Amino acid sequence: MIFYLFMRAYVRTVLFFYFKKLKVIGLENIPKNEAVLFVANHENALLDSITLACTNNNRAYVLSRASIFNNPLIKKIFNALRMIPIYRIRDGWQSINKNNEVFRACYKLLNNKQSIIIFPEGDHHLNRRVRTLSKGFTRIVFGALENYKDLQIYIVPVGINYDSHVAYPQSISLYYGKAFLANHFYDAEEVHRSTRQLIAKTSDELKKLTVHVEDLTTYEATISKLKMYHPDFLNPLETNNLLNNLNKKLPLKPMKKSTNLGYQIIFILVILGSWLPFLIWKLLKPQINDPIFIGTFRFGIMVSLVPIFCLFQSFLIYLFFGLNMSIYFMVGCLSLSFLLKWMPHRYS
Repeated sequence: MIFYLFMRAYVRTVLFFYFKKLKVIGLENIPKNEAVLFVANHENALLDSITLACTNNNRAYVLSRASIFNNPLIKKIFNALRMIPIYRIRDGWQSINKNNEVFRACYKLLNNKQSIIIFPEGDHHLNRRVRTLSKGFTRIVFGALENYKDLQIYIVPVGINYDSHVAYPQSISLYYGKAFLANHFYDAEEVHRSTRQLIAKTSDELKKLTVHVEDLTTYEATISKLKMYHPDFLNPLETNNLLNNLNKKLPLKPMKKSTNLGYQIIFILVILGSWLPFLIWKLLKPQINDPIFIGTFRFGIMVSLVPIFCLFQSFLIYLFFGLNMSIYFMVGCLSLSFLLKWMPHRYS
């Protein structure tokens, strides 16, 4: 528990510096002292899980794809951080049977009034739309209700929105929707119908909480037209309203101009202070085949290598120039990292 609380606090601090903006809306919608299943869209690999787990006060368990648990050391760390492996067909048909044990563990967690985070789209993606939800989350809900007759389970839909999926510094908004009782959808005699209805209800709620382009066949054209109006992708309510009115003649918003010289100087100073992690990132980035993992790997470097390297440099400065210079250096690093939050996201 101490390790979990420490890591959660540490990761929340890094998230503050990593994101240009981190908006959390609707925390008051989360039921207290109840069994809660957070159901979210999935647009940015492990970064979604980390951000969602660290921005609500329920200290939720996170269902994550099993492949990230392959390394024994990583598995121990993830387990300590309340992350639970969930197996998919691509992990092998034999692995799917392991989900039965995972589901039973989830039943017990919910019966103990714990919270669980799940991404029922089944995989991450870069499109601004809610994809078809898999029925895995309904199996958890209905299985728990079948095993614990008096249990009440609340579904809290969460919309995750990014201004950019790969550029840096990026911004994110999380919209917690109104909770609804899953019990109202459960009929032991009509499980298939119950499943369809719960999936439809959850999907409809998610489409309100994240930017959603319904027609996939015209997706690229729709996004291109949408960007002409410089939408605020962090505000799904406003942007979805704009999407619904794209066929009308709307006034174009002027593009805000920014002075880049100051940002360039800040960026160069930051690179000088963390040149080794930056070099490692530049060597690593071309090896990332799927662009959806760019944010996750970049955050991984920021949460691990950057602090270690800054502390190491601070220690060296202390040895050669004394404590005061070492403190000034650390304060300078933190200040520059904070100023990066106002930089236009042009660096990847």
